[in-house]
Amino acid sequence: MRRIKFERITLVLCHVVLFLIFGNESLHSQEFLQSEILNEKLSEVGFENVSSAINDSSIFIAVENRRFRDNGRAIAEVIQLVDEDVFIENYFELNIILLYQKVPMLLIKLSLEEFQSLKNKIIDFESFESKLLVTSDFKSAYDHLESFEIYNRSQFKADLVVIPQVRTQFGDFDNPVQSSINLIPELNIQLAKGLSFKGQYIIPLQNDFYFDEEGKVARPGNITLNQFVRLEDDFYINATAGFFDKNRAGANLEIRKVFADGRFSVGSNIGFTTGYSYTGYRTVYLDYEKYLTALLDLEYRYVPFDLTGSLQAGNFLYNSLGVRFDVVRQFGEVNIGFFALAASGEINGGFKIAIPLPPRKYTKIKYARVRPSQRFNWEYRAKGFPRSGTMYNTGHSLYDLFLDINPSQIKNQIIRELEKKF
Repeated sequence: MRRIKFERITLVLCHVVLFLIFGNESLHSQEFLQSEILNEKLSEVGFENVSSAINDSSIFIAVENRRFRDNGRAIAEVIQLVDEDVFIENYFELNIILLYQKVPMLLIKLSLEEFQSLKNKIIDFESFESKLLVTSDFKSAYDHLESFEIYNRSQFKADLVVIPQVRTQFGDFDNPVQSSINLIPELNIQLAKGLSFKGQYIIPLQNDFYFDEEGKVARPGNITLNQFVRLEDDFYINATAGFFDKNRAGANLEIRKVFADGRFSVGSNIGFTTGYSYTGYRTVYLDYEKYLTALLDLEYRYVPFDLTGSLQAGNFLYNSLGVRFDVVRQFGEVNIGFFALAASGEINGGFKIAIPLPPRKYTKIKYARVRPSQRFNWEYRAKGFPRSGTMYNTGHSLYDLFLDINPSQIKNQIIRELEKKF
């Protein structure tokens, strides 16, 4: 009798061991298969550099968005895609890591149970928003993905962006309103992690600036190579070399440290450029001297009003010592701002505006695509011709990047997008 009881206990223990071995392997195999299915679906939608991992309580996803005009809508699409899949019903936490040129930037974390409650109107948006986490502290989540295969890579896919450019100046001239309108095709290619190439060609459609003979000729624009790097503790480096606007060629380095999830940052901008001309025109306003620029940047975001203030001080282009203050408010995807500057004894100011251009959803990139720029940007100076307090544009600005990829901005966009759907 004792022997039979011992044999039964031994048999049960063997079954338990076999289940732990093969059952665990089967569970991991199922999770791996589900992860592959999820990667395929996200790639089909048009997301790039996709990877995912699933465990017994969480889903981890990394995506880069070049499919939707704003990242908030992109994240909302990812949430809904995951929610619609039957296999995720047992998982209660979703972690989405937003990439920029394969560099992880933000973590969006939410409870799928909370999302279901929002859909079924059990909870309201205020309650859901209070528990939605958008943060630049993504390391523990990204550790789950570093060793996994990447789907739909973005390298060497050509993005031809068509940019409208308008310049205007009002004043006491023979022609009181002077303006120029250009169409700028811009080729963007991602070469490696954080490494990209941009090349422009400027096509003038109209130009009645009396002094700007070069601006009336079709010519190359910015041609640059850029390396973007994110280090630990929200420390960023942005290095650009090539040909910039204002007939400047050289190298520019931006360094920035971000605090408190994007609410405050401090940085510097250092550049060395010389003059050049594609067309050979040697008009009086072209300056071929070499200049060293060095600016200190301070930036603060007042989250309740989506208001960003920034202060630049230092040596601007043409050895112009000065200070510039900008304030920008974001209304969804529309940016409206004002600026004031004092440099080399002159005071100037003006406004700037950025308006989103249709469509909100672009075609997918297989090898190449053509699309409009995300926004129409316009800056107007009260005194348009003084050189004091001016800077060249490299086409790669950390200031512009962090206006879009800011935790509070992304969170607002996600909530606005979900409010349209439910």
